[in-house]
Amino acid sequence: MTKPSFIKNIFLRFALTLPVNFKGIIILPLLTRLYTQDIYGAWLQIILIKDIFIRLLSLRLETALVRYLSREKNPEQLIKAVFTITLGCSLCFISLIYFFRDQASIIIFGKQELTSILLVASFWIVIHACMQIGLAVLRSQERIATLSIRELLSALWLVGAVSFAYLIDLDIQRLILICITGDALLLVWILFQIGVPVPFTSLLKSIADVRKFLPYSLPLIFNSLFLWFTGSIDRLLIVHLIGLASVGIYGVTLQVSLLLSVVLSSITFVLFPRVAASWNLKNKDEVNLLFSQAVSLTLILSAPVIVGLFIVSHGLIPLLAGQSYSTSSNLILFLLLAGLAKVIYQNHIFVIHLVEKTVFLPLLFISTAIINYALCYLFVLKLGIVGAAIARFITFGIMAFIITILGRKYVKFTIPWRIIFKVVIASIAMGISISWMPVDTWLQLLIVVIIGALVFLLLIFIFKVLTFEKLAAIKRQVI
Repeated sequence: MTKPSFIKNIFLRFALTLPVNFKGIIILPLLTRLYTQDIYGAWLQIILIKDIFIRLLSLRLETALVRYLSREKNPEQLIKAVFTITLGCSLCFISLIYFFRDQASIIIFGKQELTSILLVASFWIVIHACMQIGLAVLRSQERIATLSIRELLSALWLVGAVSFAYLIDLDIQRLILICITGDALLLVWILFQIGVPVPFTSLLKSIADVRKFLPYSLPLIFNSLFLWFTGSIDRLLIVHLIGLASVGIYGVTLQVSLLLSVVLSSITFVLFPRVAASWNLKNKDEVNLLFSQAVSLTLILSAPVIVGLFIVSHGLIPLLAGQSYSTSSNLILFLLLAGLAKVIYQNHIFVIHLVEKTVFLPLLFISTAIINYALCYLFVLKLGIVGAAIARFITFGIMAFIITILGRKYVKFTIPWRIIFKVVIASIAMGISISWMPVDTWLQLLIVVIIGALVFLLLIFIFKVLTFEKLAAIKRQVI
């Protein structure tokens, strides 16, 4: 069976996960109006620790599934082994949270009174860790549509749960319990779909089955920890230096900046399984082409999004969360630039995975984590939450630069700088053309977005970045 084209998979991923990527923005106005800034800050901290522990509980073997499952003779046994390892780690995780709940609450929330929220959230994290394995199996098989629909259903359940909590004024613990119920049912469905309705087996046999992948996955644990620390230290320091309410304000702006990932995350997601399959077949030319397409698309698509969000953010943030969450335009600018640097790093880190040099990555991540901590601590004391965004941008910029230089040793990137320059000029011109327009209401915001999109499209046609012939070629790849 012929695989869908790289561009088609990106389009499918983007289209099917659009609500998934927007879920944070959709639930933001409900949560900020339902809970105080402290409780909303606690919610953001839960999401923060969930992101790291759903990867750590599997010992990063879910990434090994994406990298190696396509060449396994007995994939079902490997899948069961990874699930079993994850269950064992999950039991240890829940036990540690229970026995050290007071200390963990102080570290995560800055106060001891929120231990009950942390205990409930630990079960939600475990459910998502298991879901992540099932989704990794689908990703390794490049079943992008199926996988994306499952993520879409999880996102819709979350939006529904938050809406229900908002209507009947539920506390945050009950909201998380509703989320756990929906995701648990979805997990059972995924298990049947990947052919392992009973996903657990002997622990000793599981350890034996995954042992050969540990040299690949174990360095990723340290990488994930330090990378998470690098991406999270801003919020952790804000909690302890300024307060939980400031995390809420910073988190709202960060959520808006993450709209950039709505456009770019599909590229990263589709890239890894496709280049892994090509690398396993020793098709170096296709690997070079895929990485070149990925970085070119990233730079071209990011320019209008960054400019557009920078222009409208001063009106969008109060509309979403209320005037109390308003902040400076510098904050959104540096968070957007940090987001672009992070995506470039995430794309090019796959080269290191392909050549199996992950053992050298901890040194990079430890170094950048130390740099980020020092910069963030100094900048937050001096500049407040804007300083945290500046430190975030500098750190991810360093990581993107180093990983790109290392990646070029093994993969050749061909980047159309002339086209990218034209897109940047068109984006700046689009931004100038809408900068004077008010965005005080949702209708005004919609008008500004439509006008900005039309101006940008007109300019890229004038600059011949896009032509009818190129549109037809893109249509053929997608359809």
